[in-house]
Amino acid sequence: MRNNYRSKIAKGRLQMGNCRYKLAPLIFLFSFSFLLLTFLSASGGHTSADFLGVGVGARAVSLGEAYCAVSDNTDAVYWNPGGLTQVKGSAVSFTHLQYISGIRYGNISFAAPYQKGNIGVEINTLYTEDTRRGADGNKIDDFMNYNTAVTVAYAFEMADKMSVGIGLKGIYLKFDDDTSGGAAVDAGVLYKANKSIKFGLAIQNIGTKISGAELDTNLRCGVSYKIMNNWFAACDVNVSVEGSESIGLGSEYAIKGIVPVRVGYKYRSGGNDLGGPDGLCAGLGVNIKSYSLDYAFVPFGEFDTTHRVSLGVKW
Repeated sequence: MRNNYRSKIAKGRLQMGNCRYKLAPLIFLFSFSFLLLTFLSASGGHTSADFLGVGVGARAVSLGEAYCAVSDNTDAVYWNPGGLTQVKGSAVSFTHLQYISGIRYGNISFAAPYQKGNIGVEINTLYTEDTRRGADGNKIDDFMNYNTAVTVAYAFEMADKMSVGIGLKGIYLKFDDDTSGGAAVDAGVLYKANKSIKFGLAIQNIGTKISGAELDTNLRCGVSYKIMNNWFAACDVNVSVEGSESIGLGSEYAIKGIVPVRVGYKYRSGGNDLGGPDGLCAGLGVNIKSYSLDYAFVPFGEFDTTHRVSLGVKW
């Protein structure tokens, strides 16, 4: 009986040890991210390549950007590279955003199995047309401004219920004849506590200075809860180096598994605070076999309302 008691104690210690091992990447990434944000915030100053903060994908944005612990499609490259392991087979998606003041934004992302994990590639471009004028105010010609980022990410299952991902990002900025560029790294962890609850943690834009300014590094923490097969809710907390924090809440219910209806709310403090009803967002989609079409309606404060449309295909 004494041997049986000792065996149970040893088994319990082993399980605790395994739990610590599984959670180690999550703890490490959180600690590293917190220290990095503290250091960068202390340095102060403005940030560059702010277009990197424009949310990707109509589905994610209509959920109030509460997507770090969801990240189950190609948009995981942006929101949480660790979520790429949830993409089954190969998939590609396209997103178009008619942004404020005539600014346009396009995104294409791809994911596929590679070796023991999944690889993802994403291209994000924000562009606008401008006019060059002479000293007399007369028009000379038109030109295009571009902000582009290309990310290559890889994710794999590090332990049971836990996946880890990392993304390498190249950034190119062009304003009239002036160009600049840089590089950055994203990293993320996704932990499936059980069949209903998932936790996500990601840090974005750890990289080089561009035009003498730091990138706007972000730390995202999220949780999602599956209420039933076709219904889930999610929450994200985001902290950026520029000093702004945001909380995103969202829920999706798929009618008969074909027509997902989404609603979300995003509250931001410390900068560009939309607040009130302007933080609300909504969307819907259609999933038919291997095809998906998603739409997001997002008010943008006093400026205007933005519309996103995403098309996805998997095989």
